[in-house]
Amino acid sequence: MHREGDLQFSELKFGSNAAEDESVDDPKLLLEGFYDLRNITEDIISGQKWLVLGPKGAGKSAITEHLRLRSAEQDHWFVRKLDLLYFPFLDIDSLDVGGQTRGSRLPAVWTYLLCLEIITSLELDEGFSNSANDEIGKVVKELRKANLVPSLALKQNLFRLAKVGLKVKPPGVEMSADGERNAGDGAFYQVVDKLKELISGVDVDAIHFLVIDGLDTLSLGEDDEARWGVLTALVNACDHLNRLFREKKTPVRLVMLCRNDIFTNMAYPDSNKILSRSASLLSWFPDSRRAIDSELFDLADKKASVYAGKINDLVGSFLPKEIIYGNNVKKSIHDYLMEFTRYLPRDFLQLLNYVALHSPSRGIPGINNVIDGAKDYAEKYFTEEVKSGLLPLLGRRQTNLLVDLLNILPGDKFMLGSLKKIAASDRRYDAIDLISCVNTMHRIGVLANMTRAPEGHYYNFIYHNPRARLNLNEKMILHNAAAIGFNRTRKFF
Repeated sequence: MHREGDLQFSELKFGSNAAEDESVDDPKLLLEGFYDLRNITEDIISGQKWLVLGPKGAGKSAITEHLRLRSAEQDHWFVRKLDLLYFPFLDIDSLDVGGQTRGSRLPAVWTYLLCLEIITSLELDEGFSNSANDEIGKVVKELRKANLVPSLALKQNLFRLAKVGLKVKPPGVEMSADGERNAGDGAFYQVVDKLKELISGVDVDAIHFLVIDGLDTLSLGEDDEARWGVLTALVNACDHLNRLFREKKTPVRLVMLCRNDIFTNMAYPDSNKILSRSASLLSWFPDSRRAIDSELFDLADKKASVYAGKINDLVGSFLPKEIIYGNNVKKSIHDYLMEFTRYLPRDFLQLLNYVALHSPSRGIPGINNVIDGAKDYAEKYFTEEVKSGLLPLLGRRQTNLLVDLLNILPGDKFMLGSLKKIAASDRRYDAIDLISCVNTMHRIGVLANMTRAPEGHYYNFIYHNPRARLNLNEKMILHNAAAIGFNRTRKFF
């Protein structure tokens, strides 16, 4: 139990809703307060896994920032982040590097770009400078002459590729950048093979991590074949390079952070092999389906312990055991809190921040403090999370109209037909594709089907089962926090 004189709940810190901000504002929370779910990060470090899958807010970027902060404390780690948020995917598809098929050309371009990023990281390593042989030294010199390394940005190297000529000159490995490139002579593919060969033979003591991030807000329609092809080619390139590096024991780790729904929809023939061999899923929903068993509570303990000393049961020590609300409804504190989240670290930690904000400066928070914090969280944090989740998938106009529609719903439960009737009452909503909207809401975890079960009701939220699909013919229900945030009727107070 919490003891008098200890740090108060209102003083506890649970971090920012963005790992990039937290790493600057309070790096200790991402070092000492980092919780490695199922040893995913350690598997990345050892090279056993390279693909991290999970929805937005699951903690993928926290892994990147944790690795980066750890690298600053030791000489034998180098972490380089590649942010693809604004990367021009379609420019790769239109680039002419030779007459091979699209299935060969796109992975080759990605491999080339990734190799330049790896070389840029290696050049920061004194061990590489001291051990580099003449062969790779000449290649790096030519790349530097062509302003291809050090790499300033991935997209700049892509644009440079369209303007420079690169070729391997046998019997040596001299590479030239003379501005004259014959796309049909196969020289580009020889260069790619040579870069792979040279990098895989590098002998340094340090580990170099190249982390590919920025895909959470990527908007891809099912008919967007060009960008799906480019993204699939990136997975292909990472898979082949990582297998080569494992085989050669090269101390380079290519790490890709990706939404699991994006990866599932890729047309990659070896996707099942990658899932079983090289992927880790950031899922915080417990196998038992009991809220109390979620490792999110362990994560909260770890965060709180950074400044409060060792805490083994934060929720049990600081908060009421039971929340009583509405018409004498009783819920355990674990169930009550988790029903305001999508079983995501970002949701849960921000919920605790709001509860702390509404807690007394002295003493243990009471039931009303928890309820007030949860309401504030739903109205301020969760509604904005819903909007930011919808925006890249639906676009600004449909998102704004959908939010307006949610605000005039008479309740939190509805059938698709009743939603269509409400939308038909205002011609503004003619611009909304309602089927796409409800499917997207289900996809980001704020809408589910509600079906009767022997023990009560069953809800097929996506965070319960990543393979869950919305049945348009069954009753739908808004997530608790969305219902409260958008002023729907849900008696949780």
